[in-house]
This record gives sequence, C-alpha cells and structure tokens, in this order.
Amino acid sequence: MSQARNSKNDSFYGVVAIALIYVFFQPRVWKELLLAAIGEQFTDFCGEADDVCGLSVSPREKDDLIQIWNVNSRAVEDSRVLEKVHMLMPDIRFNAEFYKRKQMINLI
Repeated sequence: MSQARNSKNDSFYGVVAIALIYVFFQPRVWKELLLAAIGEQFTDFCGEADDVCGLSVSPREKDDLIQIWNVNSRAVEDSRVLEKVHMLMPDIRFNAEFYKRKQMINLI
C-alpha cells in the first residue's frame, strides 16, 4: 500500500469517497464494499500511487454515510472508486456521492 506523506509534519493526506444511502440498503452495501476491499477489487479504479486504505459506515436516522478511504489525495482526479461501487451494486440508488480530501495525523 502506498502512503502519501507530508514530511513537514508527518501527516497522511487522503481522499474519502462519500456516499449517502437509505438505511434499508446499508447491510448489503457494507457487505459488498468489505468483500470488494478484501478482494482488492478497487485497485484498478484508484489513481496512480493510490490505494483504498479503509471503509467506514456512520449510521444516521434517515441516510447512512458510507466512506471509502484512499491514501493519496493527489490522485483524486484519477480516482474512479465510486464508478466501481456502482458496478458492484447497479440496483442501489445513492442519495449523494462526492470526494473529499482529508488530512490524517500520524500519531506513531
């Protein structure tokens, strides 16, 4: 797995693909994303020098928030992770989806 580092403060910069889904679909979407991540199915859909490094789900009252974490924020323009998500689950309608850059501090 590649890691984009900022040597100035030893932080990691990444991108998170965010999708909002109706609560009813969350268990299926979560299972499909976990299996895809474990099976490295996102590899061809990430930008150069990038990789998926995590998944998270945040339950909400109406729509659950699904996050797919990428390592390299500089590769966001080449990322097609959400395209792969739609290929895995073509019958699921996502209420919103977008990419957001994040900074994660390395505490080690």
